[in-house]
Amino acid sequence: MASSKDIHSTLLAEIANLLKILDHEGGNLDHAVTHKVENSLNAIKDISSLWQAHTTKLALAFKPPISGEAALKCLEEAGKLPRLLVAAYNAIDEDDKTGLMKPEVKDHIDMLFLAENSFLEELKEAVVRERLLLQNLRPASADSNARTLVSVGEVWESCKKLQALIDNGPVAVLQGKITAYSGIIRDAVEEFKELMEEEREDSDDENNDDDVDKPPSAVSDSEEVDDFEEFNFSAPSKPLSKELRQVGIKWKDMFIRLPTVTEVLCKTLCKRLENTESTKIIKINTCIKSISEATDDLVFGFSDNSITDVKEGFVVVTKELETIADLTTRPDDNFSTQLRAYIEKFKANNS
Repeated sequence: MASSKDIHSTLLAEIANLLKILDHEGGNLDHAVTHKVENSLNAIKDISSLWQAHTTKLALAFKPPISGEAALKCLEEAGKLPRLLVAAYNAIDEDDKTGLMKPEVKDHIDMLFLAENSFLEELKEAVVRERLLLQNLRPASADSNARTLVSVGEVWESCKKLQALIDNGPVAVLQGKITAYSGIIRDAVEEFKELMEEEREDSDDENNDDDVDKPPSAVSDSEEVDDFEEFNFSAPSKPLSKELRQVGIKWKDMFIRLPTVTEVLCKTLCKRLENTESTKIIKINTCIKSISEATDDLVFGFSDNSITDVKEGFVVVTKELETIADLTTRPDDNFSTQLRAYIEKFKANNS
């Protein structure tokens, strides 16, 4: 054990070592599995609970006057946690439904490491302040406002968020992903509506100049379009081809309902999937992601005047919707009936 004379130097060296461990283990995330860990998510949750406890112990040990022996012991124990946490993370089975959570778990671990880094830097500052104070190189009054370790709360919050993520499970993560994908789909559909409105206005200009100055009340019901927020959407450099314009008109009513369909899917599926098998959750996530990408691509196909891209996009959307329906619908169920009816109309428009 270090003497009282050099305890501050020893503490600074231990803190520096722990900072190196954090940096090293942070770089090991997503490396090959080196340790077999049973129930990886539960292990991560347990380790984060220990991390909270050690953070509290460190904060108490480093409260002036610093308890050298207790502080060194806490630093030694805390130094074991990053490796254990990273090993548990790397052992998450990506082929299991828990694998769906791996990116989110990594983000939370990254945030925990950042918070811990800030906490250790504060501990270092606390040691330096006390050493200078004991050497009469720093007045006691200068230390009066520097006693609170604010990063303790950041570490605690990171641990609690990691634990909550694991408690909520993969279905909650899937729900968040579907919500994000639905947002992408909604943005793409709004761009499509903007484009079709511009095309309609251009067509009106060509066919009947008098219609341009009509007030909204003078437009017939057949000419009305839905109101929507304006987006900064780049229109094609040349007018849509006749074939592509007809496709857009034909698909419009069904296509603009797609964001609502995916949002309903999100709410309904996540109620049904709590105890479902792993492969189903992973497959549904893949399908919704594919729909969002295909929707984005086909709207770009309109702006790029590519009938091939548009039709291929609609085929992908239809196929993935059918896959989801096969995985989740039930006989004589209102949700299932409506989803199947929507898919059939979607397919009919592509015939």
